[in-house]
Amino acid sequence: MKKLFIILFLLIIFIFNSYSNTSSVNNFNPNDYSNDSFNLTKKSYPFGNIEIQIIQAKKIKNKKKSPHICRAWLNILKSNKIINQKFYNDIEAVGAEFGLFVPEKQPFENHFIVIKIGDYDGRLFLINKEGAVLDYRGGKFFITDDNKYLVCQYDSDKSIITIFDIQKEKFLFEITHIPTIYHLYKSNDKYFFTGTEWLHVSKGLVKASENKKSYYIIDYRFKNKTIKSENIDNLKDKKKIHFDFNPQEYQNCECD
Repeated sequence: MKKLFIILFLLIIFIFNSYSNTSSVNNFNPNDYSNDSFNLTKKSYPFGNIEIQIIQAKKIKNKKKSPHICRAWLNILKSNKIINQKFYNDIEAVGAEFGLFVPEKQPFENHFIVIKIGDYDGRLFLINKEGAVLDYRGGKFFITDDNKYLVCQYDSDKSIITIFDIQKEKFLFEITHIPTIYHLYKSNDKYFFTGTEWLHVSKGLVKASENKKSYYIIDYRFKNKTIKSENIDNLKDKKKIHFDFNPQEYQNCECD
């Protein structure tokens, strides 16, 4: 009797898990997205033993009905079956870029990068060749001149810098509790950023301006999270960072 109870219990768990896994997948039906209301795009990327599939439905008409702006699927398939998924019912643009993006430059050998922008919460997804997905705060990024580190600026209303080791293909750490970043720069072997000043232009209206009174050094070798404040006048030959991925260079909510 006890043995029968255990078998029944395990069977119930198996059925529950099977149902949960199936119901958690948001299936895409192209018939739900007419050409007169949506710009529908789809693209697949073979990677190792999996296929990375991105589908995006950008609203072009009747924006009063959900989705109002952008609906997107990030599907990970193995043997034509979805084994992992990130689904965004209605990505909010918040006055800037929005959607899922595949950076043209992919610095990792064993991980594929997909970036999600919008909702005040940029994400950087690292997908390995078996379909596992690691999820980090992300946005536009650049690769250091020595090709050792990927430095990502969080796409949100607060500034966070996320740093990855390219050779080891892993997340290192985040730099948090910093001023709102205005520009990222490089000078010699140093990377740094300036903060933002908010100037009152008129009643109820403010304008972002670069604070040139000081800048904040990011430890180039990333041995720690220390940021130093120094006078910008001491810095010579500074150049603005060229981002290896910048969503402004891509189409919003479209598979390029």
